[in-house]
Amino acid sequence: KSLASIGGFAVGSEAMEVLRYGSRPYIFTASPSPSCIATVRSSLRTIASQPELRQKLMDNANHLYDGLQKLGYELSSHISPVVPVIIGSKEEGLRIWRELISLGVYVNLILPPAAPAGITLLRCSVNAAHSREQIDAIIQAFATLKQ
Repeated sequence: KSLASIGGFAVGSEAMEVLRYGSRPYIFTASPSPSCIATVRSSLRTIASQPELRQKLMDNANHLYDGLQKLGYELSSHISPVVPVIIGSKEEGLRIWRELISLGVYVNLILPPAAPAGITLLRCSVNAAHSREQIDAIIQAFATLKQ
């Protein structure tokens, strides 16, 4: 999932074997396709050969987090490349999401039951390819909604 491919993994003790042999999604899952394996291998080569991309990624995440926090948005307590903006009601979340789209900013809208009851999340994702100007444009769009 995090390497721009499909799927994910779980890490644990022997108890994970129960999941492995008893989980319907696991039982009915096929092996990854060759194209997915190639994608992951290429991603791992990029990560290994360009460590500066990790720093750029976290710089972008910090910049977005700091900008949204200064605007007074409620955020999670830790900084990551996925910055969830916590919105109260479903209606308010939908309104802000639509307005962001009209301003040229797309974020993922997370509604219950994927989000806790009574909470809507606007999930902002950044990557190392985003420019400072693009991150500033996202912050400006959120600032416009505060006016």
